[in-house]
Amino acid sequence: MSEPSRSYGAVISLAILLVVMCMLLALAALYARARGDLARLRRQPRTLVVESAPQNDARTGALDDLSNQLLAVTFERDALRRECARWQTLVAGLTNALRAPEDVAALEARLRALQAENSALRAATPAAAQSDTVTLTRTVSILGIPMRERKLVFLIDTSGSMQEEGRFAEVRGAMKVVLRSLDPTHQVDLMTFTTDDQRTPVMQSLWGSLHGFGEQQRADAVQFLMRTTPRNGTPTVAAISTALARYPEAEALVLLSDGEPTDYDAYGVAWERAAEAIAQCNPRRVPIYTIGVGPRMGDVRHGGRRFMERVALLSHAASSSF
Repeated sequence: MSEPSRSYGAVISLAILLVVMCMLLALAALYARARGDLARLRRQPRTLVVESAPQNDARTGALDDLSNQLLAVTFERDALRRECARWQTLVAGLTNALRAPEDVAALEARLRALQAENSALRAATPAAAQSDTVTLTRTVSILGIPMRERKLVFLIDTSGSMQEEGRFAEVRGAMKVVLRSLDPTHQVDLMTFTTDDQRTPVMQSLWGSLHGFGEQQRADAVQFLMRTTPRNGTPTVAAISTALARYPEAEALVLLSDGEPTDYDAYGVAWERAAEAIAQCNPRRVPIYTIGVGPRMGDVRHGGRRFMERVALLSHAASSSF
């Protein structure tokens, strides 16, 4: 073989060797990159799909809170509208009086009367707006809720769930404390509510009318609770409707229950519709103070707590739990 042929063959061999080395380096780089990606994937935390459920619950709770705030703003708006209407009446009276200068004395008397009435409305309690018989005496705290009303009806849930976790025993103990805090200026009655085996609402009153309160009435109320045994369903809507009709002179209702009603929905899930039904049967807006019973009332997302808070809010009252 000639010298030029050998040189040409060496160049070709060297070129092939370089190409092979480049391919090996490229394969090595791809392998290293793949190992790095795999290591990063192994280090990343894994997420589960079930985490979306609390987010949905959080959204639902936020929507309910927003709905309650909207209701409160609506009540404030209605109050402002009423006051604006009153001042429009005052301005109309001023305009009419200025047309007749000889009626200045009558105008001043009307102005003083309107100012006095407006001051009285500002100082009045929600119950006083619906009743002319409210006695404005000392405020009594009933299970954490201050109440100025004196004519009270206690609605006590005696459904089967009240037997769980000793809830009804706690209600008996709490009611003993409440009864000791009442004074002779109070007029009260107790009404329990449950259902029979056919889910028909069963309401039982201690006296059937409001009674003045003393030592004998206190003892009768305690015995009434001791004779009561929880069973069956929770007809809250029917109980409140019955109490409003049976005690037209009541200044406030006090509801003690451990959760959602079962008379408005067989499975107790339609608490929003039940709260609206209660509001519709309470056109006078008698305050309905609600007191939740049991550990479930500590969960702000629980339907029973939302129901109790909504009933109180729609009647311009307060809510608590123990």
